[in-house]
Amino acid sequence: MAETIVMPNTGLTNTEGTIIEWLRGDGDVVEKGEPVVVIATDKVTTEVEAPASGVLRIVHPNDATVAIAATIGLVLLPGEEVEAEPGRPVGIDGPGPAGTPASDVAGSSPPAASSEPALAPPSPPPLRSPEPKLSPAARRLARELGLTEADLSKCCGTGPDGRITSDDIRDYAASLAAPADAACGQADTEVIPLSGVRAIIAERMVRSVREAPQFHIEAEIAMDRVVRLKERLDAGGVKHSFTEIVVKAIAAALRVHPMLNCFVSDTELVLHRRINIGIAVGADSGLIVPVVRDADTKGIDAVTREVKDLVGKARAGTLAATDLADGTFTFSNLGMFGIDRFSAIINPPQAAILTMGRIRRVWTPIEDGGAFRRVAAFTLTVDHRAVDGLEAAKFMHTLASLLEGAEIEQLCNCCAPPAL
Repeated sequence: MAETIVMPNTGLTNTEGTIIEWLRGDGDVVEKGEPVVVIATDKVTTEVEAPASGVLRIVHPNDATVAIAATIGLVLLPGEEVEAEPGRPVGIDGPGPAGTPASDVAGSSPPAASSEPALAPPSPPPLRSPEPKLSPAARRLARELGLTEADLSKCCGTGPDGRITSDDIRDYAASLAAPADAACGQADTEVIPLSGVRAIIAERMVRSVREAPQFHIEAEIAMDRVVRLKERLDAGGVKHSFTEIVVKAIAAALRVHPMLNCFVSDTELVLHRRINIGIAVGADSGLIVPVVRDADTKGIDAVTREVKDLVGKARAGTLAATDLADGTFTFSNLGMFGIDRFSAIINPPQAAILTMGRIRRVWTPIEDGGAFRRVAAFTLTVDHRAVDGLEAAKFMHTLASLLEGAEIEQLCNCCAPPAL
């Protein structure tokens, strides 16, 4: 019996997904658990594995947009068939009722004698040469750069087991372009199709700005205590980043201000008891937001390990659908790139997103003189349908109190958030 390959649901709000690329061709023999297709939903790109061993039948081609849970392909047993059109089954062994080998059709009788010479049996298809191993991100980049399978067969992979990485693709494409550039110079413009994950991100962000009345508030928060805390934590053997410490503070603040931890629609607000914080990560395919679930109940070491694991998988293109689902609030930190401050667009249907700039030294006047303090700019973007200015300001005040006071040390040394 045929096993179906369906468009997976990678988030609470997804309604459709796009087929980025079939990794195996129609009619190929596939093994159970083997990645056969790359799909994109919302901001997620992931591989879908074959549910069984057998012969692949592709129902929807590359670049098709399909509803969640709809069938995009089938895995058939050898000799099994599937009807491409009503009354016209197609299969490995020739025509016959769907799911039945042609040689086993009930009531079939030997063909009548014919005066015409018998046709020679079709020759077997030529053996296919092994396809180069590419990560999903590298395969997408190769398509964008116009590289053919012949080109990829000449590209040397530097990844595990000779897998071709995105850097390998860029280096190979540059080596091809260099002679042409030297001979005729570079073109004045380059057209890059807005497709795949990039198109999905564009659609989601346009919808967010169009449908959600968004406003921003900003606060500069003293980070001296956080810097000293990070130094002490790092001395314990596990290297932490400011992102994980701030995530712990955000989770505690959301406990106090639950309206910022909700989903928004035209008719209702859905408040979430669990605090699942998405971490914005830049990857080859675009912005990806893996999720740290239950961030308020985890210790700082557990959060750090999880963030490092998710960021590594995001940049390698190996995130699973479950890594990106169920986020209730998003945090984005560009401080490591020297950015002082920035605002972000809400990731619908969430009600808010928080950004952080770099930690910098600022001269602060005080009585009888002044002192240098380390501060960072935090910008909160909220959906006015769910949160008004006063509640947003209270959230930022709570966050500042946590990061500037002794509470942050309690948060990073025990699981339960302190009473505020």
